[in-house]
Formats: sequence, C-alpha cells, structure tokens
Amino acid sequence: MAAPPHLNLPSSTPTTSPARGAEMRDFLTSRLRTSRIPPQTQPTVPQQPTAPPLVHAWTFWHDRQDRAATQSTSNATPDHPSDYEDRLVPLASIADVAAFWGVLNNFDISLLPLRDSVHLFKRGVKPLWEDPRNAKGGAWTFRVPKSQAPEWWKEVCMMAVGEQLQAAVVGEDGGKDDICGISLGVSCKPAASRSGWKSNRRDGPENVVHDHVSYLRSVLASRLGHQAPHNENAIHLRLFYYQGNEWERSVSIQRGFKVIIGGGTAGLVLASRLTEIPSISVAVLEAGQDRSTDLNVLAPGLLTSLYGNPDYDWIYTTVQQTHLNDRVIGHPRGKPLGGSSAINYLAWTHASRRNIDDWGRLGNEGWSWEQLEPYFTKVENVTAPSEAVVQDLDLESLELDLHGTAGPVANGFPREGQYTVLDEAWPRSYEGLGIGVKEDPRDDYAANTYLKAAASRKNLKVFTDALVAKIEFDTHGRLPVATGVRFSINGTAHSIKAKHEVILSAGSFGSPQILELSGIGSKQVLRAADVPLVHENPNVGDNLQDHPYMPLGFEVNPGIPTLDDLANKTDFNAAPDEYLADATGPLATVALGGALLSLAQILPNATEYASLTSELSKLKSKTSHPGLAAQYRLTLSDLLNPSEAAVQHMNTASGMNPELANDTTQLFFAPTPGNYFTILGVLEHPFSRGTVHIVSSDPAVHPDIDPHYLEHPADITILSKITLHVQNALAVTPPLSDHLVGNGTVLQPVYRHLTEENVESEIRRLMQSEYHPVGTCAMLPKKSGGVVDERFRVHGVRGLRVVDASVIPMLPRGNLQTLVYALAERAADFIKADLAKSDHGKERPW
Repeated sequence: MAAPPHLNLPSSTPTTSPARGAEMRDFLTSRLRTSRIPPQTQPTVPQQPTAPPLVHAWTFWHDRQDRAATQSTSNATPDHPSDYEDRLVPLASIADVAAFWGVLNNFDISLLPLRDSVHLFKRGVKPLWEDPRNAKGGAWTFRVPKSQAPEWWKEVCMMAVGEQLQAAVVGEDGGKDDICGISLGVSCKPAASRSGWKSNRRDGPENVVHDHVSYLRSVLASRLGHQAPHNENAIHLRLFYYQGNEWERSVSIQRGFKVIIGGGTAGLVLASRLTEIPSISVAVLEAGQDRSTDLNVLAPGLLTSLYGNPDYDWIYTTVQQTHLNDRVIGHPRGKPLGGSSAINYLAWTHASRRNIDDWGRLGNEGWSWEQLEPYFTKVENVTAPSEAVVQDLDLESLELDLHGTAGPVANGFPREGQYTVLDEAWPRSYEGLGIGVKEDPRDDYAANTYLKAAASRKNLKVFTDALVAKIEFDTHGRLPVATGVRFSINGTAHSIKAKHEVILSAGSFGSPQILELSGIGSKQVLRAADVPLVHENPNVGDNLQDHPYMPLGFEVNPGIPTLDDLANKTDFNAAPDEYLADATGPLATVALGGALLSLAQILPNATEYASLTSELSKLKSKTSHPGLAAQYRLTLSDLLNPSEAAVQHMNTASGMNPELANDTTQLFFAPTPGNYFTILGVLEHPFSRGTVHIVSSDPAVHPDIDPHYLEHPADITILSKITLHVQNALAVTPPLSDHLVGNGTVLQPVYRHLTEENVESEIRRLMQSEYHPVGTCAMLPKKSGGVVDERFRVHGVRGLRVVDASVIPMLPRGNLQTLVYALAERAADFIKADLAKSDHGKERPW
C-alpha cells in the first residue's frame, strides 16, 4: 500500500489572503492530523523550538548476538561480513541535538548482553571493514569498567557529535585522520589498550592516531575521574578513523553507470528512460528531498504557498535590474524531486514549429519540428474533456489526434464545477475581439509521473539532500574526461565515480553554476571565484533569456468566486475538507487560463501595426557576436510574422502585489481586500540577454543572476503595446467585461490607469518574470555562443552532457515544461544510441 500523503510544513507568517499561504497549509495539516480523532479527544501539541543541527548526521547501530542464525554466525567478526552484517540493526539516524538525546537517553548501555555492541557512525557508513569508506581506516580500543561504561559512552558520543573528537585528531602536518564512528561492546577477553583495526596507515615512526587516542584517553579519564581498568569483565570502547585529507564516501560503480546531477523534470525523465535497459545503472543526485506524497505539492491551489519556502524553493533572486528602477526580482525554482514541475502552474503549451526550426537555422544539425514533435506525443497521456466542459470552455477546436495517449504525464482539463463564469468568458472575449480560438489549446493540469515508473528498478539509485560541489575530470588526455562527481549530504563530503558519463540537469541557474564550479567557463569568472580552470568556454552562463510580463488586476463583480474568497473564514475552513474528501474545491485548481497571439492580433489598427513593424525593422542588434546577431535576426523575423505568437496572455482568478517582486511569499496575494481577476501580458520573444555566473567556489552560495530585463529598447516598446491592449481591449470586451466592476475599467488599487505617456514607467515599476529562464548552456556551435552540441555534449570535454532548459538557445513561445520533457526524451534516445554504437555499452560513447 502506498504511503499516505503527508505535509511537511515549517511555520511562517500568515499572508493577507491565506488561499495558498502559510495559514492554509497549517490549517490543512491540522485537518489531516485530526480528521480521524473525535473532537473531544484531539490532543493539544505545543509547538517545539527547532533543535540545533549537528555538523554531520549520524546513525546508531546495535550488533545483536541473538540475531545469529548459526554457530558460525555467533562467532562471526568484522572479518566475516556476511555473518556480521546480518546481526547489525540500525537503531536511528540523527541530525540534530534533540534527536541525539532522544536516542541516547533511551538506550541503557548497562544492559548490553555479553558480546553485544552498540555503534555510532556517520550516516552512510556501516560499522564494517568491507564498507569502502572504511578501507583505509583503523581503530583504537581502550577498556572501561562496565559499571562506569554509561558515563564514558555518553561523554564520547557527545565529543563525537560535537566534533571534539575530530578536532583532537588533526595532525600537525595539516592532514587529518577523520573520525567516522565509535563503538562500545561487552567482552570477557583481556583487551589491549589499542586494537588492530587499521590499514594503509600514515607513514611515520609512530602513527599519529596513537598519540591522539592517548590524549583522548587522558582527557576522558580526567573528566570522569578514573582510569581504564585491567579486569577482564570490561567494556571495550573503540574509536574508528579514516586516514586522508578529507573524509569522503566513494560509491563503487560496476557497469554502464551514469550519474545524473539534478532530479528535476529532465533528470527524472532521463533516469526513467535509461534504466529501461537493465545493463545501465543510474545514480541521481538531487539536492532537495522526495516530496511526492506531500499535499503541499499535490494540491494545485497551494502551489504559490511554496514560493519562498526553503523546503520547496531555491529562492533565487536577481541582482538589481538597472532598467526596472534597480528592483530585485525573485525567481522560485523547485527544490524537491521533480524540480520546478513540483511548484509550477501546470500549464501545457507547445513551442511552435518555427521556434524549433530556428534551432536548426542556428547551426544545430538534426533539429527541426518534425524531429522533435514525436517526443511531445510520447510524453503525454491526455484525457478528453466531457461534452459539457467542451461547451462551457469553448473547446470545439480541441484536436485529440494531436495529443499522446500512452505517455507518463497525465494531461487533461478541469472537471465540471472546477471553473467559474470567468473561465467560460475568457475564450469568448477573444471571439468578441475578432480573434477566436483557432488552434488546439493544449493546456492541462498535469503532474510529473516519471519517477514512479522507475522507482522499483534495481539499477536506479536516487540520493536526496545531495548538494553537488563539482564534477571531477581526468585531465591527462587530449581533452578532459568527466569521471565522477563530488557532493555532500547533510554536510558530509562524498564522491561518486562514473564509468560512462555525467549528465547535468540542474536547470538554467544550477547547470552553469556547476560547470563553473567544476572549472568550465570564463577564465575571468573562474579566477575571481578561485576555481582552477579545466576548460575555457566563456559562453557558460551567458545568453540568459526569460519571459517578462506586466500584470493588471481588475475588480470582480460581487458573487463571482475567486481564490481571494479564501480570506473569508467560512470559505477558508471549508476548503481543506473539500479537497481531502474528493479533490475538489479551490485547492484542486490553479485557476489559470491562457492565450497565444501575434502582434498583428493585438494591433488590429493597420496604421499602428505598420508603425511598430517599421520601428522594429530598423533595430540594429547591440552586439558584434555573430551567434547573438543571428538570434536577433530570427527573433525579429518571428515577431514580424503574422502567423507566429509574439504575445501570451495568462490569467489567474486572484489578486497580486507586483510591488513585492523580490518577495515571492507575498507576490501572489492581493495587499487589499476584495476579489480580483489578474491578466498577465507576456512578451514571448525578448531581445535582452543576461548572465548567470558564480561568485564563490562554495556550491551553497547562489550565483549572480542578471537577466538584463528590458535592456534592449525593443522589449519595453513591445511590452507597452501588449499591456495597453490588455487594459484597453481585452478587459473591456464582453463577456469577460460583464463580470468585472465597471465593465473592466476598475483596477486593483496597486495599479494605475495606463496611458501612452505613463505605460513605460509603470512597466518599470511593476514588471514581473514568468520564471522561464533558458539559454545559459545553449545548444549552439561554440563559436556561436554554444556550450553543448546538437547531442547535448559539452564542448571541449568528454563524458559530460547538459540536458535541461539551459540548453534551449532561443526562448520559445508559451510555458517551458512540455519542451523540457520532450528534450529529455530525445536526449535519452541519443544516449541509448551512443551506447549501442560503443560495443553495447561496454566502452565510453566518445
């Protein structure tokens, strides 16, 4: 039976509208925890303060002799791991002070039977010599009176988790013998003061560890007031160490292994597809956690409550934006397994044929709509809407034959009762403007399901809380070869080796950051961050593009439901019950609609359209870089094409607070009471290009993100036309205007009425990001600004690919997740084909 959904909710300040905020999360948590307990018996649980974290996570183990199945097992030692390991029982893993005392205070050492042992080892290390992390280590043993063993054990455990043991074994030469665990066992045999658990010890007349242990013994004896005994019935206390300059874990890989950095949308597609071949083993390193049963992720109406929450969001922000009055723009990026597909608006829109054909025109051989289109279908499993939904939402143009029906991603439309008159009016207002719905809409409320298909496969390992520090390279050949990855879990350093290749899928901010941390990038950037150069490619982190939008909120007529209703106590209390009962109500939908239009469609006045196209045609690219100049030419061609979407309209049935663009915990909640309908006017093909670069060699430090929003003058010129069209045409057109106060003329108080004179200044004051960053590891020839080639392979090195939104060379129309799914599907086929060409996967594919 699958585990029930759970909520993992840190406390935070309730927002003005609790629809998707902390108050709703806490309320939903309460309902889940108490829904099956009679009201009169519901316990009151006081909120506990957060316990201080430990530097490293640790695991308590119990070696139980009563688990011995045979005589040989009862006589087993660490030299016979098959027997010895059978006796090991993990008691608990700890990562903070409260957990440490919770275990220590409930395990009475004085009751240990003869030959039993208890161990405290760093998480991920078993108390076995055969554990590869102990292969170069050793152990020192000293005896303690059994009557005084609890005191000794407590003191040594405190010194271990408090890093005092570690501090004591730092050598004078700067090296260190890192403590990996301690053990305590009951024995009736005479014991020497030190043990022979050692291998590959450091050179020298006497091992440094011996001196350290002698010192520790004296410290403990001084603290506790007694010396180690010589009687036979004693407790043996062992101190284990690993010799080297840093404690790390090496994961042994045997065949066809691939390391995927990032368990986001693309990373999980790759993991699922590659492990379809049993001979290919895959390890996924994901810095977040698995929240696949977390209702915060599963309930669509809670999605914006995850923004700014460090358990779900990386909380990126830009540097100050010169052309936005020095404002800082927040950029939520998904932190759990599934990446940003876990926290996005679930929109399902395709790039256009021309968008993908442009990739081929930029020099990527084998890239066109015809070659990528089958992968869009492969991803999808569409469910047709009911006839009533088709009529209500004006979906007659839906062409189900264009959709996939056997893919892993469920795709569909709202059910009856999950939409309002605003949703019904939305498409019909375009008909009122003479535009109409002429293409298959392809919007959905889908979820990422790739991991479920692969989770039980033995050739897939997923490591969560794995923060990647760098990719390792063998630099002895003609080109550097990626050989593995260094990462940390809960502060403990690890490394993993890859026999075939490393695949980087950390997103448009994370992938260039990891490349630069690994020594691939601009010399100047790497030098400033004190990172050794492996391969120079100044294109890494450049070419950043994003969809800018200007929101406008309109007051809704009384009686029409919006998500702002959840500020009302009655509606607020009812919402969790509706969702928990049958996945209905306001928490079951993101209340989102959209449309894609050309410039010609938003500027029906022939004179105005001619004037704009003439102005755009005169623009000169602000670059001498031939690759970027080619992108500008294609962007201009797309904008001027009357059949190509240059504009996106999105709507959400709630208010916003665009003055707080840098605080995404408040951005999507109206600062004033009322019910609102917000329309976003989005520029689909901006000219401005930005950068993402590291400023530190520490992987936990975010890179500098500088999108250069509106730097190119064409961007604000076009966005101004889009915004005025929303205010002066779309919002005042029936039937949408029939449901808005003043027939669409009354704005939410944070906005001002727009004119030709003030529209640009208002955009600079309130512009937002649609959170669609691409291009920072662009798929282009290197001379044209590229980081990867047409098969996702990183230029200038071997055994390394990048597969995620960062490879998209030019920003397409619409939302990105559909395209990322398709890219990852095609990349998986490329990788499989390369392996098939290399002696069935036994050799490297290069």
